[in-house]
Amino acid sequence: MKYNAHKSERYTTLYVISATEQTELQMPFSCKFQLNNGAITEHEEVKFEEFTDSSFGDFHQNSVKIAKVLVNGKPAFIASTCPCFPSSKNKGLKLGDRLDSHTVIGYFLANGEDIPYEKPYAQIVLE
Repeated sequence: MKYNAHKSERYTTLYVISATEQTELQMPFSCKFQLNNGAITEHEEVKFEEFTDSSFGDFHQNSVKIAKVLVNGKPAFIASTCPCFPSSKNKGLKLGDRLDSHTVIGYFLANGEDIPYEKPYAQIVLE
């Protein structure tokens, strides 16, 4: 499947193109992947390792792994918490960078009904 995006002032339209059909998805919101709204505590040490490149540039109906991290020295992943289109990565993150609730890990497009308002936009999943 291929995806093409078209941005207007009000929303981004994703065109999902398969061998048999083309579907249009309107994604009006661009959001930040962060371990916000209680996803981690101030006592947890989360260190960035690498992005899961294959997750970016595709629409995912279910949670998807977006980055590999170490949480208090244990291998884990950062995963999305809603149906979304992971659109870009924070290219400034380097191996060993410490992440907190304010660190922007990347960006995603989503419909308003799917955005986890007042809840974490990303979560830790232990390996």
